Amino acid sequence: MRRLVERLIPILALLLALPSISYVLFLAGFVQPSQTLAIMNLVTEGTALVGLATLIAGLVQAEPVQRQRLRWVVSGFAIFYAVFAYQELSLYLPGQSWPAQWTNAGVTSDILDGLVVFIPITVAYAVLKHHVLDLNFVIGRGIVYGILTSIAVAAFALIEWILGGVLAQTKLAATGEMIAAIAIGLWLNSLHRQVDRFVDATIFRRRHLAERRLAEVAAGLPHAQAYETVASMLVGEPVDALGFSSAALYGRSDAGVFRLECSVGVKAPSEIAVVAGDALAVRLHGARGPISVQHVRPDNHAGASEDDFVVALPVFVRHEIAAIAFYGPHATGEAIDPDEMRALQALCMGASAALDHIEASELRRRLDE
Repeated sequence: MRRLVERLIPILALLLALPSISYVLFLAGFVQPSQTLAIMNLVTEGTALVGLATLIAGLVQAEPVQRQRLRWVVSGFAIFYAVFAYQELSLYLPGQSWPAQWTNAGVTSDILDGLVVFIPITVAYAVLKHHVLDLNFVIGRGIVYGILTSIAVAAFALIEWILGGVLAQTKLAATGEMIAAIAIGLWLNSLHRQVDRFVDATIFRRRHLAERRLAEVAAGLPHAQAYETVASMLVGEPVDALGFSSAALYGRSDAGVFRLECSVGVKAPSEIAVVAGDALAVRLHGARGPISVQHVRPDNHAGASEDDFVVALPVFVRHEIAAIAFYGPHATGEAIDPDEMRALQALCMGASAALDHIEASELRRRLDE
């Protein structure tokens, strides 16, 4: 049914434009006022009712985490529709159920129409409260670049203050500014890293500790002595540190099928088939690191819902995929940001070195036997 609605969107958009078209025709004198109001009321009320029913149906069918976010949106639209229905019914009540002087002055309609503000308020609250957008990442980058810009401006202002008034006639101020610009340009990369670490460690300390923890895990993985250790750390550490809702690791068997090794937070299928030429395998080989898989699904993934896994992390051993780790979204619903993807990239490299070392040790043991 959703696919049918998507195909009908152009037609539905034209139907929703009927109120505006009919109003233009009314101004041009082609239709009567009664016809215009009837069309506008029919389309507006019908659209609002269908939209509210769709939101409520989505609320009932949604997962618990999604339901927490969607209920605020539904409440905002429900308030608006209740006000809208009351506004229509009040036309048939004595004095429109408001003081006559309010109605005559137009205050009644202004107050009722103003209650539409509940829709953006509830949507904004759902976005901010439940981290639909990762504002921490955006704000963090804004603070970093704001500090960098302030340092550059302060440096030039200091040079202008020291040299501008004293040595302006000798043109040394312009020379000093040129030297400062070159120095800041050469220093910018190092300064950016230092400011970034300072902002993460002070303002976003929890995030900083999570990334530091994964960096330590990635550095220690090559020293793992058992496959089970690598598997448990690839699944458990990102879930604990970054707050992912689920994770699963699949290891390649001798037959080339990837079998489930361990999972957290989801009932994952026992095995998946990743053919050498399918979309998932091609992207994993091309990226050589974590990729988004919301629109790329492996075969035989029955048993996992559409939102269980959003990132795939390949583990390569000598240019072949030895294992694939899948991670679900954050439990809070926010998107996985580039910094977290880089942390997963480091895990990929550490796990690859670990599996290569474990496999080499096993081959050496068999040769000794």
